[in-house]
Amino acid sequence: MEENDPTWEFLDDEERVRKAFQVSANKGDINGYMTARHQAVQALKRWKSQ
Repeated sequence: MEENDPTWEFLDDEERVRKAFQVSANKGDINGYMTARHQAVQALKRWKSQ
């Protein structure tokens, strides 16, 4: 994300999540935010069903 936002290192965790989502939504998921989120949700569903 540093290459997409020069202020990245100064953001707190909540701001980073928000910024990563914005970049993902505006630039066709170039940073993989939505892909990673989807994979995490699927892993949690598999874990919960065990």
